[in-house]
Amino acid sequence: MGRWRNRAETFYDEDRKLFPNRRFCGSENPSVGGERGVYPEASPWGSYAAATLNHEALWRYIVSHDFVAGDFLWTGIDYLGETRWPKKGAACGPIDTAGFEKDSFYYFRSLWNQKETTLHLTPHWNWPGQEGQFKQVVCYTNCKEVALYLNGRLVGRKGYVCPRYGAEKNWYELNGRYATTNDLHLTWDVPYEPGELKAVGFKDGQEVAVCSVATTGDAAALKAKAWKTQLSVSGILQIEVDAADTENRVVPFADNMVYCEIEGPAHLLGMDNGDLSDLTLCGLPKRKLFSGRLLTSLVADGPGTVTVTFTSEGLKTAQIELQIM
Repeated sequence: MGRWRNRAETFYDEDRKLFPNRRFCGSENPSVGGERGVYPEASPWGSYAAATLNHEALWRYIVSHDFVAGDFLWTGIDYLGETRWPKKGAACGPIDTAGFEKDSFYYFRSLWNQKETTLHLTPHWNWPGQEGQFKQVVCYTNCKEVALYLNGRLVGRKGYVCPRYGAEKNWYELNGRYATTNDLHLTWDVPYEPGELKAVGFKDGQEVAVCSVATTGDAAALKAKAWKTQLSVSGILQIEVDAADTENRVVPFADNMVYCEIEGPAHLLGMDNGDLSDLTLCGLPKRKLFSGRLLTSLVADGPGTVTVTFTSEGLKTAQIELQIM
């Protein structure tokens, strides 16, 4: 497991010297924690911009030493317990208790899913009253280079390589491959102004992905999404609920109380928002949004039509109709 005392930076070196013929695998090594949608510059978890650094050092070691098979990270998902009041759980994983991806989910995806392109920007871009103050913008990506734009103006172009290239044949083959950082993520210091941050990702000099974060308005409506609208008796269905502005963008600071009403042959299993400070009982038909989102789960009791309605004071109602077979 991760070294918790002296010489933590040596990783598996001491074990390798003691047992030179063995292969190693970490049973409890550092993941990337923090609360979804919360961006402290300093906290028990550290700055959001430096949240992945411990794991990055570990991963660079693993990927460059063939006697290490890999690691089990503590943990893959947030969990209840092992905490301090008033929180009810530990925010150790890249996925929260409601199953929503945190930003760090995309960090791990950028390392381990090379079949698909990952390009993800953080934090959100809603900082009223902080115009002109510098914000650290973080990008998790498996693109070779990323260009960042603020309201159409180029902020800068950066890239990283891991493991770093060597000169296997000729030194000039390295031309154009020099990275701008040894980190496994990219950062820019950007003075805040409302509008849009856009990242453009490149591989082999070709544009392959675009993503953006934009300043939103206040919450105006609830949005509800179910991954399916038909299910069998006794089946469980999850519905994601978001707060959206007038342009249908998720409002990252929304914390409105949402009420759930179910009509038809189904009953509520629970509601969760991933906020470990929210001590509301999960089985109640109401819960606040956390960072603009929450999850509702219900159980199908018998065949028929089910209507699920979500309401919140001052917001447009969302409704989903389901068929139970």
